[in-house]
Amino acid sequence: MIVCVTSARSSGCTFLEWSLHWLSGQDQYYLVDGDKLEPLITNPIAVGGDNKVTAHQHTKNHPRGLIQTQKTITALQSQPSNGLYSFYPIANETDYWCLQLRLDASNLRSDHWQSIFHAQQQELISIGNLCYQHNIKTVYLTESPETIPYYIATRHVPPWTNSISEIEYVKLLTGITQDLPVWDLRERLALSLRPIAESPFCDYINPHQAHFRISNQSLWYDGIYTVPKILDWLNLNLVDSRFAQWQEIYHHWQQSQLDYARMTWQLPAIVDAIVHNHYYLIPPMTLVYEAAVQHCLIYQHGLNLKTWNLQQFPSNTQDLHKLLEPNFHNIT
Repeated sequence: MIVCVTSARSSGCTFLEWSLHWLSGQDQYYLVDGDKLEPLITNPIAVGGDNKVTAHQHTKNHPRGLIQTQKTITALQSQPSNGLYSFYPIANETDYWCLQLRLDASNLRSDHWQSIFHAQQQELISIGNLCYQHNIKTVYLTESPETIPYYIATRHVPPWTNSISEIEYVKLLTGITQDLPVWDLRERLALSLRPIAESPFCDYINPHQAHFRISNQSLWYDGIYTVPKILDWLNLNLVDSRFAQWQEIYHHWQQSQLDYARMTWQLPAIVDAIVHNHYYLIPPMTLVYEAAVQHCLIYQHGLNLKTWNLQQFPSNTQDLHKLLEPNFHNIT
């Protein structure tokens, strides 16, 4: 059996793909890169130097783009028919499409980004169609509209950025090139980020074709129920002796997702409290999250903050309410 686990943006597919192997009793994982069977890791959790938790201890088949996906499928189809094989395909990264579209990656305008997103969307559609043509069982992890703020911060800086810092990566995405004091950088980010805009990627798995569709929330909050349902759909038996250990690992991984998903309900509550002068405790936030709050004030309420010399947001929304002023930026 060959399984494709896919999502347009990073939402937990690595953990999900590993879980399908581990819970169904697999002990080995076939890697296309190197044409080899490797022992399946018993715990995929990895903690980076910045304490960001991912499931990337699990090395997966992770083809980029249609050509690599076709090669991966061909390699998996050549393996013994009694095995379980899987892959997690994604669209080609920004650097690839900059070369294809003859764009300067260090100077991308809004229309350039739209061209890149369109090319990636078409590539994802082609990957979905390819999986269907080869009768590959597809598990499609979708984005719930209310979870958009989860994607504000980067859990994983893409390889094409050469391991720059998260702030430098966000500056690159938003076209900010100069060094700015923190309050000016926050305001520029607030004008440039799109923390509540829908994903540029539309549904790319044909809803009329057989697949297992789950939302990101189902995996983050209800994986103990959802993942066994996926195994059942795949006609794979859940190994009870592994389920208890898996649940402990899942809870660890889940907490790392909540560090980002928490903003999906905190952001609207914080913004509403600032506007209405409500007493509301502000959790510790990164500069990107602070910019997201300021963005919502500007674009949703026509308000801005007097943030001159404000290095960090205070701990209560009433203190920010005192800094409110009409927005003077010309926005569209």
